[in-house]
Amino acid sequence: MNHRMKPGSALEAELRRQLACLSENRVQWFSQPPSASGPEQRELLETLQRYERLLEDILSGIIRDLEDSTVLIGSEVTLRFEDGGPDETFRIVLPDEADVDRGRISCLSPMGRSLLMARCGDTVEIRTPQGGYRARIVKSVRTFETDADAR
Repeated sequence: MNHRMKPGSALEAELRRQLACLSENRVQWFSQPPSASGPEQRELLETLQRYERLLEDILSGIIRDLEDSTVLIGSEVTLRFEDGGPDETFRIVLPDEADVDRGRISCLSPMGRSLLMARCGDTVEIRTPQGGYRARIVKSVRTFETDADAR
C-alpha cells in the first residue's frame, strides 16, 4: 500500500522533526569519542545523509507515494534471523530515544543503520563488533509516538 503524504499531516510533522534533530545533533554525534572506526563512521554518516535526502524528497513532493514498508525512523520492524531464532520486533528511533530493554533501537546502532531505508522482504546484513548476522524483514509498520507515548 502506498501512502501519499498530506500537507500538515502527522507524517509531515514527524519527518520535519527528524530532519531538524539530525541536523542539530550531527556534530555532537560524530565529535564524541567514536565507538565505530573511521570507515564505519563514514559509512554511518553517508547513510544518514541518504536518509536526509530521502526525507527532503518526500517533503518536497519529489517522492509522492511512499511505500508503507520503507523503514524510516519511527518504524516498527519485525525480523526473522537466518540462524532460526524467534522473530523479534524493534522500533527504529533517534539516539536519545533508544531503550534496548523496550526494543527501541537507535538509528545510529549497527542494527538501526542496517534497517534504515530497507523494505519489508529485504534481507539485511547486520555487522556488530561481535560479528555479523543476517535477518529478513518480515513486517514493517510506520507509527509515530508522541513523547508521552514513549514513556
